[in-house]
Amino acid sequence: MDGIARCLVADCAPPPCVNPVYEKGKCCPECKDGPNCYSDSSQIQVIAGGTTVWIDKCTHCRCHDGQDVGYWEGNRVAKCVRMRNCTPSVGHRQSPH
Repeated sequence: MDGIARCLVADCAPPPCVNPVYEKGKCCPECKDGPNCYSDSSQIQVIAGGTTVWIDKCTHCRCHDGQDVGYWEGNRVAKCVRMRNCTPSVGHRQSPH
């Protein structure tokens, strides 16, 4: 062998993160920070898999933990739930207490 990895992208499963890293000599990208996703469609904030963040005082979003087979194929945004009968403050982000 010549030490050069020869790979086909089709051999790799989609990585369970938004920031995969390709390492020399390896075919498939790896998630050095573990599974993660974007908190919302703005794709600004990255949150760890299994983590819940509050986007505003009425909406919380949870990043999948990466355990479900096939989940990451095209799914890079956390699942968000909006609380009923709630009015968010404009431009306000809140963390859970």
